[in-house]
Amino acid sequence: MKTLSFLCILLFLCSEVFGKLIQAPLGDGVEFLLSKECLKGRGRLNLRRKDASTQLIASLENVWKPGPQHSHRVNQTGLSLILENADLNDEGLYEFTCNGKYLEAIKLEVFVPSEVDASEGEDATLPCRSVTAGQSVKSARWRRNGNVVLHLDGTGGITYGEDVNRSRVSIPSEWDRQADLSLTIKRVQQQDEGVYYCDIDKWEKHRSAVRLRVRPEVPTAASSTPLPTTTPTPSESSDGIWIAALITSAVTSVIVGPLAFLCGRKRKREARDEETGALSLPDPYWKPDRYPACAKGVYFRSKRFTIVTGQNIC
Repeated sequence: MKTLSFLCILLFLCSEVFGKLIQAPLGDGVEFLLSKECLKGRGRLNLRRKDASTQLIASLENVWKPGPQHSHRVNQTGLSLILENADLNDEGLYEFTCNGKYLEAIKLEVFVPSEVDASEGEDATLPCRSVTAGQSVKSARWRRNGNVVLHLDGTGGITYGEDVNRSRVSIPSEWDRQADLSLTIKRVQQQDEGVYYCDIDKWEKHRSAVRLRVRPEVPTAASSTPLPTTTPTPSESSDGIWIAALITSAVTSVIVGPLAFLCGRKRKREARDEETGALSLPDPYWKPDRYPACAKGVYFRSKRFTIVTGQNIC
């Protein structure tokens, strides 16, 4: 029994070193690709933890069915077996045994990723800090979606993933002295979103995860394309001057014309009044018998009529 437990622990350690590794953020689904032998027939998928205890995750009877404690979390989709909503207790070694053959072991690590937000076009730094002094760092790497983004070997040499633009990703040049292996991505784009994993292979291994979120760039009024402007030609400028002059003349005629007419009428009326104004009548027009002395007044004469005005002082 002790020998069996020892072999299981040894198998776990060997699988951790040589087996496949799947890293998943908390709450995401985990996909296990099925080999040809595990598509039909009979089989099992067991979870082996570090204490050598096992748990049935799913069983194969021509189709995969979830185990008793994963009834709503395991389902088959085509050539994959999906473990939904990963949690920290799902970590461990997943062993496939199909049609009497032990096929493979896959190590699952579940992370609670930190969050980094950046606007499109900005630089983003994904943190990864761990003690390096006295730790004999053998290698370090950043991965995303199972693909290598950047790999650092024990001599300090850096290699990049196949589809990675090396001018856009970097780590600090003095990472070993600063204990800082943070990944900087320049001019982030929407396609850079996702969960990035930092793995440091040293005496005390370090593994962490960072989720990068990229906010789309929102155009501002200052950065919007200005409307096209045109410079008027000399002929257009002269035409504009003539049009302005005509408009000014028309407005002046409308305002000044009626004022001039009214002023003319007023002057004519004043001149007529001067000709036919208040005149003292000569003596022949004075008739004391008709207008007694006590009724003296002032006589006014015009071409049309004569008016006698005065004040009775008797």
